[in-house]
Parts: sequence; structure tokens; C-alpha cells
Amino acid sequence: MGGDEIDGNSRNTRRAHVRIGAQIRADGGPRFSVDVLDLSLSGFRIHSLNYIGPEARVVLTLPGLSPLSAHIVWANADIYGCAFDAPLYPAVLDHIVSKFPSFGDGDSA
Repeated sequence: MGGDEIDGNSRNTRRAHVRIGAQIRADGGPRFSVDVLDLSLSGFRIHSLNYIGPEARVVLTLPGLSPLSAHIVWANADIYGCAFDAPLYPAVLDHIVSKFPSFGDGDSA
């Protein structure tokens, strides 16, 4: 799948461009650092120097927030598209975006 999809469907929700240093744990392995590049109600895109297997179950931990369960939907080199197991509430997304710098208005790919 290409980078224009997160949850198997074309993205039709607001996508906020962010740069958040976070931790991720894949399939019960050790946690490692990633950069969250964008975030929507249904998922997120990360840059990882560590390989994550296709369709892996992951737990994302953003600074100051509870861990969020997700799975890998697509990968392109060291960029991964992930879908949350349960969508974020709009207020939670707004809170996260307000805490971290954004790049653009979230409408571009």
C-alpha cells in the first residue's frame, strides 16, 4: 500500500503534521525511539531506524500520554503507516497537536 492510506481506506479525516519523539514497542519486543510525522483520528505515520515487520502489532507511547495500540498497515523503507486499534477522540487529537509543533495545515500528503 502507498503512503496515501493509513487504515486501508483513503484518508478522509484531518491529518495533523507533527514531529513528536515517541517510543514504540512491536509485538512484545523492546521499546525503541521513533518520530511521529503525522497523526489523525484513525492512525499515524512514523519514521523508524528500527525495522518493524509488516502488519506487526505495536504500542505507541507519546510523551505524557497513555500507550496507544495500533498495527502496521504499510511500510516504505523507514517510514511506516499505522492504524489505531480504536480511533482517537477528536479532543485527544486536538490536545496532542496543541502540545507539539505542526508542519502545515494537515491537508497535504
